[in-house]
Amino acid sequence: VFTPNCSSPGPRVYEQSHAKLLSRAWAVGALTRKLFHWAMAAARARVIFMEKDEALPPGLARRFAIADALVLKKIRAALGGSFRFAVSGSAPLSRDLAGAISPRRFLS
Repeated sequence: VFTPNCSSPGPRVYEQSHAKLLSRAWAVGALTRKLFHWAMAAARARVIFMEKDEALPPGLARRFAIADALVLKKIRAALGGSFRFAVSGSAPLSRDLAGAISPRRFLS
C-alpha cells in the first residue's frame, strides 16, 4: 500500500474532498456536524500560530490534540494518510483545509 507523505494537487482536489466530508457530517446528524465545525475551528486557530512560528497556547494545543484525535486524522487518512506536508499545486488553499489536513505545515 502506497501512502504518500507529501502531496501537491491543485486546491480543487482538496476542496472537493472537504465538500464531501462536510456533506457526510451533515447527513449523519447535528452532533457530528458540531464536532466537525469545532475541529475545523481548532485547526484554523492552530494555523494562525503556525504562520507566525509561535508556540501554541496550552489550551489550544490540548483542543487541537483532541480535535485531531476525533476528526482531523480521519480527514488526513481520507486524503492519503501519512502527510508530513502538502503543497497546493497551482493556487493558494483556504486556511480551513490547510489546518485540517496537515499535521505540521501547509505550504501554498
